[in-house]
Amino acid sequence: VAHNCVLIHQPDEPPANYWGGTVRANHGGQHDRLGSEVTAFETNDDFVYAAGDGTKTYLHGGGNGLPEKAKEVTRQIIFLPPSHFIVFDRVETTDPDYKKEWLLHTAHEPHIDGKTFRAEHRQGRMFCRTLLPEDAVIELVGGPGKEFWAAGRNWDIVDDGLTDEERAMMGQWRVEVSPGAARAKDIFLHVIQTGTQTMEHMSHVELVEKDAGMGARLVRDGETWEVTFRVDGPLGGHIRRAGGPRPALDRALTQSVQPQTGIWAR
Repeated sequence: VAHNCVLIHQPDEPPANYWGGTVRANHGGQHDRLGSEVTAFETNDDFVYAAGDGTKTYLHGGGNGLPEKAKEVTRQIIFLPPSHFIVFDRVETTDPDYKKEWLLHTAHEPHIDGKTFRAEHRQGRMFCRTLLPEDAVIELVGGPGKEFWAAGRNWDIVDDGLTDEERAMMGQWRVEVSPGAARAKDIFLHVIQTGTQTMEHMSHVELVEKDAGMGARLVRDGETWEVTFRVDGPLGGHIRRAGGPRPALDRALTQSVQPQTGIWAR
């Protein structure tokens, strides 16, 4: 719950013990630091792509006599420099009644407008739009008395003279995105745009469904980007770019870990 991940809430789920010491509560999180796998990675002059399967980190080995709670928890991220991120999560539970929550923490209180929220920090501004689930319910958690709210209570921190800025960077607010109805499998699709506080609104963003996949189409600087992801089977997808001064781009996303080249290697 302290991180920008997906929670799966299973009633009476035992606490995870891998941190050491005494774990006092469980709030839908992971049970193991090990077991996740990076299935694909690529950097180039056009985009950065990473895909990972974290299913095994959510398993507790049937602890406390309970069944496992997850069948699939994966994440794929596309970064389109300099300012756009597309985040695609496939989450399937063993019981449709296990509530799922997609999290994003912010330093200060975000402003929610329908399926889009905005947050500021120093001179920066971030927009985030939920495209899936289509029936998403967006809730805000944080503020005085709920800065670190989890498992039904607010958790104290060791203050030791922390500044307001240091406390803000701990993420005293979070946005929770949940499906509007109980389902075993859900897709979470978000587009995040970053910039300065002169950015008044997001680029045009819309949901697309094609080629047995789902994804996002966004328009910026005269270019139209279209990124789709597989909803079943091996992690993969497709990326297209048209318009603007640069050559067109139309190719499948890699399904393996590539040598680091391009943007970050320079």
